[in-house]
Amino acid sequence: MAWYIILFIVIGVVIFVGPIVWFIIQKRGPEQTAKVKVVGTRKIDGFPHVTVEFEDGTRRELFNWGRNAVLLAKGDVGELTYKGRFVKGFANAKEQKAQAFCQHCGSILERGATACDACGARRRKSA
Repeated sequence: MAWYIILFIVIGVVIFVGPIVWFIIQKRGPEQTAKVKVVGTRKIDGFPHVTVEFEDGTRRELFNWGRNAVLLAKGDVGELTYKGRFVKGFANAKEQKAQAFCQHCGSILERGATACDACGARRRKSA
């Protein structure tokens, strides 16, 4: 009869302590930054996850929730900062290159551009 109690305690420890230990291990990992493309987003048990593809072609699913949650959509390209399996930040490649907007057509002007590629309007010098 005592072995039932021991079995119940072992199963309880695995069920309750295991996820806590896994969470701590993931949070203690090194913070890394890599260029990625978002290939999918979904919710699992109400928590948002994002699937990203790294430059070398490998894919990884990361948790995107909590105070570091980032608004991501399929097709976004940029630099992802992550720690373990948790997203810490994302810098969109389009936002990094953008210097200003064309006053005539609203297109993004690349850094250092003197004319708009879309409409050909010249950029005014700031006074």
